Amino acid sequence: MNTVTVRTKLLASMALLVLLMAGAFFTLSRGYLVHQFRQYATTAESEEASQWARVIRFYYTSSGNSWNQTAPILQDLLREQSSEEHGDRTVTGLGPSSGTTKGSRVVNNQSAGGSGVTPPDGSTVQSAHSATNNSSGDQDEQVSRLIVVDSNGHKVLDVTSGDNDAPSAYTSVDTDSVHMVSYPLKIGSQFSGTLYIGDTGPGGLLSMESQVMRSMTFAIVWGMLLATGVALTLGYFLSKRLTNPLHRLSKAILQMGRGDWDVPVNISGRDEVGQLAKAFDQMRDQLRAGEHVRKQLVADVAHELRTPLTILEGQLELVQQGLKSASPETFVPMLDEVIRLSGLVEDLHQLSLADAGQLTLNRQQTDLTDIAQRVVENFSLEAESRQVDLAMHVEGSVDLDKPVGEILGDPHRMTQVLVNLVDNALTHTPSGGSVTVTLSSDADTVTVAVSDTGPGIAPEHLPHVFDRFYRADNNRSRTTGGMGLGLAIAKGFAEAHGGTIEVASTVGVGTTFTVVVPRRPATNL
Repeated sequence: MNTVTVRTKLLASMALLVLLMAGAFFTLSRGYLVHQFRQYATTAESEEASQWARVIRFYYTSSGNSWNQTAPILQDLLREQSSEEHGDRTVTGLGPSSGTTKGSRVVNNQSAGGSGVTPPDGSTVQSAHSATNNSSGDQDEQVSRLIVVDSNGHKVLDVTSGDNDAPSAYTSVDTDSVHMVSYPLKIGSQFSGTLYIGDTGPGGLLSMESQVMRSMTFAIVWGMLLATGVALTLGYFLSKRLTNPLHRLSKAILQMGRGDWDVPVNISGRDEVGQLAKAFDQMRDQLRAGEHVRKQLVADVAHELRTPLTILEGQLELVQQGLKSASPETFVPMLDEVIRLSGLVEDLHQLSLADAGQLTLNRQQTDLTDIAQRVVENFSLEAESRQVDLAMHVEGSVDLDKPVGEILGDPHRMTQVLVNLVDNALTHTPSGGSVTVTLSSDADTVTVAVSDTGPGIAPEHLPHVFDRFYRADNNRSRTTGGMGLGLAIAKGFAEAHGGTIEVASTVGVGTTFTVVVPRRPATNL
C-alpha cells in the first residue's frame, strides 16, 4: 500500500466520521426540539381549555343553568375575539373596564348578552397562541367553535364564531373531522361532561416548529459541509505528517535492500512512528554489523588460508624444480601446514554447527574437576617454560553428596573449552605472572573461572573478544596470537551446553573468563 492510498483512506475515514457525528447530532437535536414544541403545545391547549371551562361554568351558572342562554354569550365572545384579530390585535378581556383605549376594545357583559357580572377570577379568554398570532398575523389559529357534550355523549352546546345559529342541542358530535381539544367539564352537581374546543390546536407552534426545523436543517447542513471541509483540510495535513515518516522508512528499506546501509531516516518522537523508526535504526545497525562481520569473516578465512597455501605452493615448486630434494625433512613443514589447515577448517565447521544449533553433544556424567585437573597438568610444562605460575583451586560444594564439578555434558567439548581458555591465558601472561583455574558450584550450576595477571583488555575491545578472527592487538600475527578462533569456539561450546561465558578485565591487572554451565540441561538430550 503506497502513501497516497493510506492518506486517501485516512481522509475518507475522517470525513465519514464527521458526517456520522453531524447526522447523530441533527437527529438528537431535532427530536429534542420537536418534543419540546409538542409538550409546550399540549400545555398551552390544556391551559386554554381550562380558561374556557371556567368561563362556561360562570356563564352557565349566571344564566340559571340554561345552555340556551349561555350559547349567545359564548358566541358573542368568539365573534369579539375574531373581530379583535382584524383590529389592533389586542388580547380581549372578560372583566369590567372604565373605558376604551386606542387600538383596544373591551367587551362588557351587556354587549355579550350577559347579566352584567364578570367572572370571579377576572379570567382573560384568549388563544393560547395569541402572542404568536399577533406577531405572525395568522387568523386561523383562534378558537372558532365550542362544543359541550354531556356524560351520555349528547351535544348540549355548540357555538361558533360565525353568523350561523347555534346548532340544536342533544345531537351527537363528531370530533374526528376537525382538530379539537377535549377537556373535562364539571359544574357542581348540575352538569358533568366534556368540553371540546375547535380550531385551536398548536397551529402557531407547528408553524414555528417548521420554521425552526428548516432553519436548523439549513444551519446543520452548512455546518456539516464546513466541518467536513475543515476536517478534510486538517486531516490532509495530519495524514501527511503521519505518512511522510512511513514514506521515508519505506524508501530506506528499499535502499537498504540494494545494499545502501547509510540511509538516514531522521524520524524523532515518542509515538508509535518514532518507536518504529528507532527499531528500524537498531535493526539496520545490527544488519550492517552482521554484514561487516560476514565480510570480515570471509577476509579473515581467506587470509588464514592464504599463508599455509602459499608455503605449500612454494615448497612444492622448489621440489618440482629440483632445487630441493623430496626428503622427509622437506615434507615435515608442509605437513604442519596441512594439519593447520585441517584444524582451521574443522574449527570453522564446529562454529557453524554451534551457530545453527546443530552441534552434536555426547552427553554423559562428567566431572569438570577432573577435566580441569588434566588440562592444568597438560599445560604445566608450557607454563613452566614461560615462567608462569599455573594453579587450580576447587571450592566446596553445597551438596556434599554430589561432586563439585559434576554435570551432564560432553567431556570432549568441555575439555576443548578449558584448553582454549587456559591456552589464551598463558599466551597473554608475561613471565612472573600467574594463571588460576577456580571451580565452584551450587545446586544447579557449575562455574569455572580462568584468571590471569596479564596486561588486560581495553574496554573498547571487550565486546569483540568472542568474535571470529578478532585480535585486540593488531600487531600480533597468526604465529604469535593464534587464528582468533579459540574464544569463539569456547563460547559456542559453552552455549551449546545451555551455559554462558563472560569476560571481565582491568587494564594492567588481568583478565578473568567465567564459564557457567547447568548441571543438567533444560531438555535431556
